[in-house]
Amino acid sequence: MLDDAEKPKDTPKRRLARQALAYTYLTNSELAGRLIEARDYEGAARRLEVAVLVRPKDGRLWYSLAVARAASANRGKALEALRTAAANGFHDVAGMEQEPLLNSIRGDRKYASVVQSMCAAAPPAK
Repeated sequence: MLDDAEKPKDTPKRRLARQALAYTYLTNSELAGRLIEARDYEGAARRLEVAVLVRPKDGRLWYSLAVARAASANRGKALEALRTAAANGFHDVAGMEQEPLLNSIRGDRKYASVVQSMCAAAPPAK
């Protein structure tokens, strides 16, 4: 389906693929937000894992996955998602430092390394 959605020629099959992917992304990311509010962090992480399959270059989505994984005590996968978020343009270090659900990984040296890479890659302040 991803291949059909990315083909240059617009066809009914391609439009259907785009619609299916959009629906998958929207339903999973919206449900993940609700699950986080309900403190079902593992459920939220599962939904976000599906959403990042649809939008693998969405740094904010990877960040949300990192938060859900950290909150569900999955430190290794949380740090992996955080690194992927940074690699895909997420640079909100100030927001990360304020996020209490990241407390479980904040003291890890890998977390510090990701923060350092975000600071180095962040666009200059205007």
